[in-house]
Amino acid sequence: MLRQMAKGEGHRARSRHRLGIPSEPRHAHPAGVELLPQIMKPLYVSSLFPSLLLLAPLAAQDAIQLQPPKSGKIAFVQLGKQEQNINAGGQEMNVTQEMTHHFTIEVTGVADNGTRTFTVTIERINGKLDIPMAGEIEFDSAAKADGATEEEGEDGPMGGMGLPSGTKISAGLRELAGKSFTTEVSADGTIVGIAGFDEARKAAKQAFGGPAAQMMEGAFADRGLQGLVRGAIGHLPKEAVSAGSEWETKNDVGGQLPMEQSLKITVAKLDAATAELTYAGESKVKEGARMPMPGAEVEGGKVEGKATISRADGFTIHSKISSGMSIFAENEMVGEMTIEMKMTSETKRADAAKAEPKQDEAQKEPAKTPEAGK
Repeated sequence: MLRQMAKGEGHRARSRHRLGIPSEPRHAHPAGVELLPQIMKPLYVSSLFPSLLLLAPLAAQDAIQLQPPKSGKIAFVQLGKQEQNINAGGQEMNVTQEMTHHFTIEVTGVADNGTRTFTVTIERINGKLDIPMAGEIEFDSAAKADGATEEEGEDGPMGGMGLPSGTKISAGLRELAGKSFTTEVSADGTIVGIAGFDEARKAAKQAFGGPAAQMMEGAFADRGLQGLVRGAIGHLPKEAVSAGSEWETKNDVGGQLPMEQSLKITVAKLDAATAELTYAGESKVKEGARMPMPGAEVEGGKVEGKATISRADGFTIHSKISSGMSIFAENEMVGEMTIEMKMTSETKRADAAKAEPKQDEAQKEPAKTPEAGK
């Protein structure tokens, strides 16, 4: 019996030695009590393995330089939507304009300094205007040049009202369809000018006429054409980035209203396949700018959006950005006037756009099953 107890005590002593537990007099604690603190302690050596596994993706997440694509040709669809809520002397009305550009963008040159040359071809432009009392005015560069209908007239619906007809707008858009322009984009994503579009722009203005040319300016103005390029490549950083990186940029988004857009861009996710970016910022009137409406005040609004860029070809997979502003003015005829505006631009690859069901088809109710005996 004594030999068994001694043997057991010797086994415990060897166990303490292997675990690094200092030997204590037998009378210090009841048998096994001295082991409890050691058993309950975390095994730090073993816990290193999950820590190393967690560090593995961080080590792989080295900073990379997101740059414009160096080659390739992609077809895109960009939908621009502008919504206006107008309150003039207590009378409210809503005006909506939608315009969709179908276009291709191709890298046609890369300089030694990294500057890319892109050729952009506008394949088709279509959309609609929704104006109170005038209803919907649809336009499409792909529409046949059949001339205005009797109901529509050359000067638009409702006896003109200063509005162009859909036929008139379509005629101007046909001067842009099939035409191309070139632009240069530096290695850090800065868009440098638009070239080769002057003749198409001149022909479109002439075909549009006065009112339509003003309303459709976004279809042929430089800022609108640059918007196609920006939608196709995204807002890019000047330095290498990783997940969580941030940078800021300013863009001229002015037309009749001289506006400037400030954005903070964040890398929300970065992996081998894609880079996901989020946009947050504000739009405001340029300092010292001349307003088209005398005495008007413009209050800029927030800007938000996101984009997913392919790391395989460098082009955007999908992007969407929205912004808003408020305009306050006084008019002799209606008194105080307030215009709340919201602008949205969404760009996606043409194949993805074709795969989506049309809105009118998606909203159709499924066919009802005939009841028995009927």
